[in-house]
Amino acid sequence: MAIKHHLDTATLMSCASGSQPEPLAGVIVAHLSVCATCRSELRALSDLGQALFASLPPTAMTGGVPDPARLFGGEGMSSSVAAGGRRAVAADDLAALAWTDVAPGLRYTPLPLSSHVRGDLGLIEVAPGAPLPEHVLAVCDLAYVVAGSYRCGDQHFAVGDVAELTVLGRHPAQADDVAGCVCIVASQTADIYREHVSGLASRALDGGSRDTHA
Repeated sequence: MAIKHHLDTATLMSCASGSQPEPLAGVIVAHLSVCATCRSELRALSDLGQALFASLPPTAMTGGVPDPARLFGGEGMSSSVAAGGRRAVAADDLAALAWTDVAPGLRYTPLPLSSHVRGDLGLIEVAPGAPLPEHVLAVCDLAYVVAGSYRCGDQHFAVGDVAELTVLGRHPAQADDVAGCVCIVASQTADIYREHVSGLASRALDGGSRDTHA
């Protein structure tokens, strides 16, 4: 796997210090699982941080540590993307997820987060040749390519690549003409499509309830 786009050093520094927001951690874990370059830089930054703070008294954590397997919705996704996986996620892995159509050529499924966490983490699937929605490019902080690829300006992002979408959002992006693309996308502050998906599920349940009582 030839990875061309890596995590920013500032992002890795936040990760090394344990201050990375949980939604972004989901994308970071996915990229680190396949990128030896970023793992090496993260180790170096962690070693540097330990050396700088070795003399400080320990401080208890205020929140739990994100569980990579939980972030990817169970063993199916975690075995493919996390835990050192080195392959593109199989079609069967993606087909097993609960996708919701949110726009023509676009599907979305949210990934679990802790109840107190702000932001959003989920997967988007963009049809071949379709544009990545401006809304996603504008509100998401990070994206990791799980399958297929997309092009943004003169840059090409394939499986294993990670991107800062708030930077790329200044340019239109388009999924591969043949394979389309599937990305894990994360925002530390904004809802992506989670509330939309929840609203559709609630309306479906309400409709089923009315039908039952009719």
